[in-house]
Amino acid sequence: MLDETIDVSLIDCRQPEGLKITKSTLCVVWASVVISRQGLQNDDLLHIARSFARSEYMGLCVQFVIVSPFSLCRIYSNGRLVIMGTLTESQAKEQLKRVVYKLRYRTKWKVIMHPNQESHGNGLEWTYITNHNVLPVNEIAKNITIDQLYCKVVFDGPINLRLLLHNGRKAKHHITSLSNICVRLQIDLPNPPTDPDTMPTAENPVWDAGIELERELEVELARITQEKTRCATCIIYKSGKLAILGCNNREEIKYAFNILAELL
Repeated sequence: MLDETIDVSLIDCRQPEGLKITKSTLCVVWASVVISRQGLQNDDLLHIARSFARSEYMGLCVQFVIVSPFSLCRIYSNGRLVIMGTLTESQAKEQLKRVVYKLRYRTKWKVIMHPNQESHGNGLEWTYITNHNVLPVNEIAKNITIDQLYCKVVFDGPINLRLLLHNGRKAKHHITSLSNICVRLQIDLPNPPTDPDTMPTAENPVWDAGIELERELEVELARITQEKTRCATCIIYKSGKLAILGCNNREEIKYAFNILAELL
């Protein structure tokens, strides 16, 4: 989608009574793809860390930052590449393809040997070689998945949490009060994920979070695979802010928002 932006249009959704949306954006897009069927050894990860700027070797993975648009990438020893940042879905996919291209074609090299010529240290010629342990870009592009969208909605006024709790329980929704300033609402989504095997699980150690935001998203990703029925999680704050997690696409965000709007 060429006109895709981080703004999420909720104009055609049900609008809560007495509240007006002032902002609705994607704060985080989390996407991933398997880049190697054999996995990556520690030596491979160290070599990758040396090949990327702003990178850090973390034992089970290599983490590096892409400046524009700003995003965080991780390459895990099980062969999975993950990107997370304030991106659109298409930007995340393009960034993943660029990373895979560099991994396959711009991280390994060899010295060119010329027959019948003497080679000197300062005159060695180098050439890149294909890393066949990394899958081709065109194959990768078909398997990229959007694991989660994190949408933030801001209203023009405060939210009555007591009324929201009452309406949610009356409608038999799974709704709980986390504190006197926010409420958690879980909404069953209509369709199952297309490929649940590509989602992370709670038992998989490579998904241990290294930053606070990633930890929050990781909990939702792990929960998705543990339940037969997928659900979106809405965190509603008294101040008039709302976070929607657990959705794979924008239609699911709208679906969750419509149900929430009925309760406000």
